[in-house]
Amino acid sequence: MAVEVELIEKDIISKLPQVPYVIDQVGSAMKWVKEVNTEGDYYKTISFASNVTDFVCSISNTNFFKTHLVIGALLMDIEKPMEDSRFEVFKTASQSVEKTLENLVINSKLGEERGCFNALSIHLVQLANKDNDCFCVSLMSILSDLNEILTGMKEAEVKAPITPADYIKVLGYAYAMQNIRMASLTLNNKASEILNKISIILNKEFIF
Repeated sequence: MAVEVELIEKDIISKLPQVPYVIDQVGSAMKWVKEVNTEGDYYKTISFASNVTDFVCSISNTNFFKTHLVIGALLMDIEKPMEDSRFEVFKTASQSVEKTLENLVINSKLGEERGCFNALSIHLVQLANKDNDCFCVSLMSILSDLNEILTGMKEAEVKAPITPADYIKVLGYAYAMQNIRMASLTLNNKASEILNKISIILNKEFIF
């Protein structure tokens, strides 16, 4: 796996604008994630970040590369990253990374008050109306989770999620997708494309 990880790291860097600041920022985020994760979890994170980098390349222009989205994809699963001293290098006057992480991570108070399934649904619907880029990244994260669960199922030659945790994830995502459809949101092509992929997996690949 070490060789695969190195190849993905190089692939992410190669997709970035060859600007020292951008490369240093993303490199610092990858280093941090690598320090605090197992090899398997790090592989999952940078694989997801690689997909997000492709997305960012497609929506950025020559004068502004949306580096904050790549950094957010890398750091979103770290607990309270903004309270860590390693976050200092990502602080800017615009607070773009801070805002991105706030958009990507479900507010813990909302989860306590509404329950995890409702909190996810509310978070995604609000995000779709607030920040389309982060909404797409959140959908990509869900799609990544579902594909990982699906891969494990195919390896085990079963049609239902293998672990209770996976089963709960699938149920939660299915519930959230139903609420997104009921919200009648106006979505761009990318968001619609990802939602369709999620729906196909949920409807055709799982028994639950």
